[in-house]
Amino acid sequence: MAIEDAVVLAKCLRDEPYIEDAFATYEHVRRDRVERVVAQGRKNGNGKTPGLFGRIARDLMLRLIFGYLRSKGDSPMGWIFEHHVTWGKTDLGLFGSSHLPERGACGRL
Repeated sequence: MAIEDAVVLAKCLRDEPYIEDAFATYEHVRRDRVERVVAQGRKNGNGKTPGLFGRIARDLMLRLIFGYLRSKGDSPMGWIFEHHVTWGKTDLGLFGSSHLPERGACGRL
């Protein structure tokens, strides 16, 4: 949706002589599709919402599992919060050498 929005907004800004007109045209063009996508997302999400018993069981299980992992010294979310990107051209330990990586390698980090 964000890319679609950006393209349509860019076209409106390109084609309309005044910014106010460009935003009005953008809203007119996008409103129906955005409202339809939001409604579909709401429909999809509502079917996945657990009831009272499901929420209680889920929360209890997560508390037990994460508590157990913490007691072992493991951090279940550590891979997210402890990630580090090396900053510097000569310090590229992520690639296994001190040479610059091949072109496009930064996208694979």
